[in-house]
Amino acid sequence: MTAIVRVFSAGSLRHAFPVIIDAFTAATGIRISLSLGPAGLLRERIEAGEEFDLFASANMAHPRRLVEIGMAEQVICFARNRLCVIARADLGLTTKNFVDVWPTPE
Repeated sequence: MTAIVRVFSAGSLRHAFPVIIDAFTAATGIRISLSLGPAGLLRERIEAGEEFDLFASANMAHPRRLVEIGMAEQVICFARNRLCVIARADLGLTTKNFVDVWPTPE
Protein backbone atom coordinates (compact mmCIF):
# COMPACT_ATOMS: atom_id res chain seq x y z
CA MET A 1 0.00 0.00 0.00
CA THR A 2 1.32 3.43 -0.93
CA ALA A 3 1.55 5.99 1.86
CA ILE A 4 -0.59 9.10 1.60
CA VAL A 5 0.26 12.23 3.57
CA ARG A 6 -2.77 14.37 4.45
CA VAL A 7 -1.91 18.06 4.17
CA PHE A 8 -4.22 20.86 5.27
CA SER A 9 -3.08 24.18 3.87
CA ALA A 10 -4.25 27.75 4.00
CA GLY A 11 -5.60 28.87 0.64
CA SER A 12 -2.88 31.51 0.40
CA LEU A 13 -0.44 28.67 -0.32
CA ARG A 14 -2.52 27.22 -3.17
CA HIS A 15 0.04 28.19 -5.83
CA ALA A 16 3.11 26.98 -3.92
CA PHE A 17 1.95 23.59 -2.69
CA PRO A 18 1.29 21.87 -6.04
CA VAL A 19 4.91 22.50 -7.06
CA ILE A 20 6.20 21.25 -3.70
CA ILE A 21 3.90 18.23 -3.78
CA ASP A 22 4.92 17.24 -7.32
CA ALA A 23 8.61 17.40 -6.42
CA PHE A 24 8.10 15.50 -3.15
CA THR A 25 6.04 12.75 -4.80
CA ALA A 26 8.54 12.41 -7.65
CA ALA A 27 11.41 12.06 -5.17
CA THR A 28 9.72 9.75 -2.65
CA GLY A 29 6.79 8.04 -4.33
CA ILE A 30 4.62 9.21 -1.43
CA ARG A 31 1.31 10.71 -2.48
CA ILE A 32 -0.18 13.82 -0.93
CA SER A 33 -3.83 14.55 -0.25
CA LEU A 34 -4.14 18.36 -0.20
CA SER A 35 -7.06 20.17 1.44
CA LEU A 36 -7.05 23.94 0.90
CA GLY A 37 -9.13 26.47 2.78
CA PRO A 38 -9.19 29.21 5.39
CA ALA A 39 -6.72 28.28 8.14
CA GLY A 40 -9.27 28.84 10.89
CA LEU A 41 -11.75 26.44 9.31
CA LEU A 42 -9.02 23.85 8.75
CA ARG A 43 -8.01 24.17 12.41
CA GLU A 44 -11.64 23.61 13.41
CA ARG A 45 -11.76 20.45 11.27
CA ILE A 46 -8.65 19.18 13.05
CA GLU A 47 -10.14 20.05 16.45
CA ALA A 48 -13.28 18.12 15.45
CA GLY A 49 -11.16 15.02 14.91
CA GLU A 50 -10.47 14.99 11.18
CA GLU A 51 -7.20 13.18 10.50
CA PHE A 52 -4.25 15.18 9.18
CA ASP A 53 -0.49 14.82 8.94
CA LEU A 54 0.60 18.39 8.20
CA PHE A 55 -1.13 21.73 8.71
CA ALA A 56 0.33 24.76 6.91
CA SER A 57 -1.14 28.05 8.08
CA ALA A 58 -0.34 31.65 7.22
CA ASN A 59 -1.53 32.62 10.72
CA MET A 60 0.65 31.23 13.52
CA ALA A 61 -2.23 31.46 16.02
CA HIS A 62 -4.06 28.48 14.50
CA PRO A 63 -1.24 25.92 14.77
CA ARG A 64 -0.25 27.31 18.17
CA ARG A 65 -3.79 26.64 19.37
CA LEU A 66 -3.48 23.01 18.25
CA VAL A 67 -0.25 22.70 20.25
CA GLU A 68 -1.92 24.29 23.30
CA ILE A 69 -4.71 21.71 23.28
CA GLY A 70 -2.34 18.79 22.67
CA MET A 71 -3.27 18.02 19.07
CA ALA A 72 0.16 18.89 17.64
CA GLU A 73 3.74 18.75 18.86
CA GLN A 74 5.48 21.90 17.69
CA VAL A 75 4.97 24.93 15.46
CA ILE A 76 7.73 25.48 12.91
CA CYS A 77 7.96 28.54 10.66
CA PHE A 78 8.89 27.16 7.22
CA ALA A 79 8.46 30.25 5.04
CA ARG A 80 8.07 34.00 5.20
CA ASN A 81 6.22 36.39 2.96
CA ARG A 82 6.99 39.83 1.59
CA LEU A 83 4.15 42.25 1.11
CA CYS A 84 3.97 45.20 -1.22
CA VAL A 85 1.67 48.13 -1.75
CA ILE A 86 0.77 50.32 -4.69
CA ALA A 87 -1.22 53.53 -4.65
CA ARG A 88 -2.82 56.04 -6.97
CA ALA A 89 -0.14 58.18 -8.61
CA ASP A 90 -1.70 61.42 -7.34
CA LEU A 91 -1.08 60.42 -3.70
CA GLY A 92 2.67 60.91 -4.07
CA LEU A 93 3.29 57.85 -1.94
CA THR A 94 6.95 57.03 -1.27
CA THR A 95 8.79 54.70 1.09
CA LYS A 96 9.52 57.73 3.29
CA ASN A 97 5.95 59.03 3.63
CA PHE A 98 3.97 55.78 3.39
CA VAL A 99 3.02 55.55 7.08
CA ASP A 100 1.84 59.17 7.15
CA VAL A 101 0.02 59.20 3.79
CA TRP A 102 -1.79 55.85 3.57
CA PRO A 103 -4.36 56.40 6.35
CA THR A 104 -5.51 59.69 4.79
CA PRO A 105 -5.78 59.23 1.01
CA GLU A 106 -7.91 62.35 0.51
